[in-house]
Amino acid sequence: MSIFSVIISSVPHGVTGGIMLDSRNSRMLIAWRSGKLGFPPLSTAVSKSGHPHELKTIRRRRQRVRFKELKNDDIQLMNLARAARVLNVEEIVDLKDTRKVLCRWPNKISSCRSGWLAERRARSMIR
Repeated sequence: MSIFSVIISSVPHGVTGGIMLDSRNSRMLIAWRSGKLGFPPLSTAVSKSGHPHELKTIRRRRQRVRFKELKNDDIQLMNLARAARVLNVEEIVDLKDTRKVLCRWPNKISSCRSGWLAERRARSMIR
């Protein structure tokens, strides 16, 4: 049985990668910024991937207005802090600090586990 697991995966909305460190109740999710700042062109994202059916079903004049509305909505989602909040990311780290964070986590779990073991021993002595 592993003490903790590290999962590295891609996460959308400008958060390039995420690391989930997990061991039962203790959970920590961190991420780091994309090396490329920015996103795919919004006109492509809105018209081709996000809302193609909706844009096809409305009239040409209304389509332009709706396209602008959708584009503005997508701009709001591009904020890194908002994306991190939605994904429950506890910390956005600089790529160079990733190793430090990974090493800090087992120490945190170890100290929590020591406290738990001490408490368990104390309870067994009382009985």
